[in-house]
Amino acid sequence: MLKTSLLASLLFLGNLCFGQDKITVNFNGKVYDKQVFLEKKYSNSAELLISAFELKIPQAELVSDGKQQKKGFRFIFSIDNHEAVTPLKKGDTLILDRTAWEREKQAYAQHEKAAKSDEYQTLKQQSDALNQKVEAKTERMQELALLIAQGDQNALKELEQLTNELANAVEQSSVTTVKVTPEDDHTPYFNLTFYIPYKNEKGENLEYELQVKTGKIEAYQIDPQTVELIFEGTAAMLYDDWDTNAYDKDRVNHSDSPNFGDLIKESGNIKGTVLLHF
Repeated sequence: MLKTSLLASLLFLGNLCFGQDKITVNFNGKVYDKQVFLEKKYSNSAELLISAFELKIPQAELVSDGKQQKKGFRFIFSIDNHEAVTPLKKGDTLILDRTAWEREKQAYAQHEKAAKSDEYQTLKQQSDALNQKVEAKTERMQELALLIAQGDQNALKELEQLTNELANAVEQSSVTTVKVTPEDDHTPYFNLTFYIPYKNEKGENLEYELQVKTGKIEAYQIDPQTVELIFEGTAAMLYDDWDTNAYDKDRVNHSDSPNFGDLIKESGNIKGTVLLHF
């Protein structure tokens, strides 16, 4: 269960009464506190998607002189499989303790397990054999199509025969598609990400991506008018993909195993509050 102090709760309620937006993030003891957002969005479709941007995002990521524009602090929050839990009724509390990162990790483990199963290996052998048969007949069918275009009636008969044989082979095959999904695939899970501006040593305007990996959210209101929640867990802060300075340093420090994926600045604990009005 997430815990908040009495003072934090009173401040939260005070902001709610005055209709003031406020997002506070504490990551490894460093606090990011924002109260003004020029763009806010609430979208309730296949996934519940909520975002708040400190600055308006320009249509083009780069200005004419090639310099990146400032984006400001950004907040992006989503819930998948949310139909049964949103909108959150007044007086209710929603607790989610499954993140998108955890779900992806679980799904990957289940796919790995399925790929090593006897059933999967048998189906793969049958599928490979059928594909070889299809490829062999397809090559001959293409040759026959050229002959038919020249008026060869015998080629037409042979093509019909091959087509029937191929259709029968597919119909009689026991090959099926193995669909592997997490056992609790319909359980709601959330994704919570913050983008925090910074400048590197070259003076470039960049942004850290702060991803919540594990943890919980406790929501008191989620509807098209208000979003009110607290969160706590673990997170990873990533360098901007455009931060060539950081990637160059990493390659120098880890020349034996250079990083070509996400570059983590630091990992640690995260907690905070979100209050937005739409």
